Amino acid sequence: MSLNETPRLFAFIVGIDNYKHGEKLRLGPTGAIIDATTFKDYLEVVYRPEVVFLSDRQATRTAIMRALSGIQNNKSIQSGDPILIYFAGHGARESPQDDKQSTDWQLLLPYDVDEGKTGRYTGAIYHHDLRDILGQLVGKKGNNITVILDACFSHGGAKGSKELVWPPQPPAVDPESHTYIWIAACGRTETAGGDVKSGGIFTREFMVILRNNDIRTITYRELSTLLPASNPNQNYHIVGSHQGRLLFSLEKVDPSWIPAYKVAEGYKISAGEVNGINLASSFKLLSVGNNEFGPTFTVTKVEHAKTVIRLTSDSGDLPGRARVQQSSSLAEGERFKVYFCDRFKNNFAKSIERNSERRIKITTIEDANIHVDIEDTGSNPLVVFRLKFSLRSHCVDEKIISTASLNHADEILQILLCAAHFHWHLSRLGTSDPPLPISVEFFRVKQDSNNRCHHIRIDQNENLVDKDTTIDIPLGRTNHKYGMQLKNKSESGLYPYLYHFDLVNLNICDYNLSPNGPAGLDFPLGPFSTLDIGYGPSTAHPFDFMARGGATIQNGFFKLVASNRPLTTPFTATSPFVRKEQRAPRQKRTLPSVWRSLLIRTVEHYGT
Repeated sequence: MSLNETPRLFAFIVGIDNYKHGEKLRLGPTGAIIDATTFKDYLEVVYRPEVVFLSDRQATRTAIMRALSGIQNNKSIQSGDPILIYFAGHGARESPQDDKQSTDWQLLLPYDVDEGKTGRYTGAIYHHDLRDILGQLVGKKGNNITVILDACFSHGGAKGSKELVWPPQPPAVDPESHTYIWIAACGRTETAGGDVKSGGIFTREFMVILRNNDIRTITYRELSTLLPASNPNQNYHIVGSHQGRLLFSLEKVDPSWIPAYKVAEGYKISAGEVNGINLASSFKLLSVGNNEFGPTFTVTKVEHAKTVIRLTSDSGDLPGRARVQQSSSLAEGERFKVYFCDRFKNNFAKSIERNSERRIKITTIEDANIHVDIEDTGSNPLVVFRLKFSLRSHCVDEKIISTASLNHADEILQILLCAAHFHWHLSRLGTSDPPLPISVEFFRVKQDSNNRCHHIRIDQNENLVDKDTTIDIPLGRTNHKYGMQLKNKSESGLYPYLYHFDLVNLNICDYNLSPNGPAGLDFPLGPFSTLDIGYGPSTAHPFDFMARGGATIQNGFFKLVASNRPLTTPFTATSPFVRKEQRAPRQKRTLPSVWRSLLIRTVEHYGT
């Protein structure tokens, strides 16, 4: 890779082997200096970095905190410039001092850490304090920030996320994410392995990936599948909302392109039935190295979050690593049902249906998922769209913002496919028996006067989710901010994924992602535990609803998806409606769902 082709990068690297009180605290060398130096040397070859490097006695708590503050105040770092924070050394965990906290605190240990009279560490850097600093850094320098920790108990620093997944129009919920990427060498209760001669296990394996691949082609989500799952006692975690970005970059790969890896049967992809893939699906291949399109693949096996695909015909040698995109192969009942009003010429409507490659179907007004009408606006009539369908106990009847010019068939088809993608993921609810074992509370929050990085609950007894699973949200001059708490009522750990579906502008906003990694990931929502989103220690900002489209009442849905296994590919990344591709023979969907979902309607309005 040429130095001229890579952006300037700012790196803060810490490596500590020899602690001031190492013998007293039993903090022996782990090869952290090797790790930190190796990482620094790599960056200096590939990038043009500005590096702050602290090792051993240089890496005091004061020096580390001063360096983090220096990044915030560094005028040469522009908003969006890549920032890397790397720490190799010892980590620890402690029971919280607050009885209301049920989980242990994780800590990073600087060179001068010591033990206080109570047996607790003094001079340590708590993960929640580091999160606050990172939140301030994001506010000043943007969210192109990657934190890499090769230390024990290193997962736990980033618990929330918010990401815009499908943005054809400005969102109802503020999409500006204040999260970053947090890469941890192990889970929050695990220790990180390594030795003084060869360094940490995680950094060694991470460096192999960086050296053997063109990092301009690897996303953080793909990194989670490239890292080996070789040690069941040390499981790597990647957390944050921007996992679709290329490493150390703001550039994002289209989420509809799913990473694929060559296996004996064809390719394996980390997406499955939960993502809407079935035995009738087909995929188009894109070679990562040269961006060339390849042949079509059909599905041979679908599991909960994995799929195996094979070639429809022999196409010679195929790359070991590629990306695939779902093609439009739908059973008759899965096509998006459209009603065109009588003012449309029949031939015009039929041509749109033909060009959709069997993804939409013209039907009656009673059966349609969307109504297409003509609105007279003088010399330039507009085509308008209204969603009309039912979901469990909720009826949807909503006019969307997007309009199209009359007789512009391509514009109309694009909006219909966007609506179809939206409807496809909103309407797939999983099985309802047994129901999702999670209760949801939604409430107003305010900024904590003692810590401006945190929001706190205003009323501990307030829950705006009513018995009909609907939330009433008033809009006005002073829009409130909201938080959410999930309560797991089962004895099984769960991976929750929270989305907001905006019926007005067809946005799908991702508010909470569970961690990614090769195996053995911590449960964000453990048995009989709670998860806070948008307040407290959560790195996700509070929910903030905004008026859009001029309507006095606007509707949306929160969709909570929970799984007993993590989903590498975002729930809404793919659908048969994203691109125009070739069809595969239709087959029945025969695999059972192993995931559950819960829908909560949001009604935003002016007045009381």
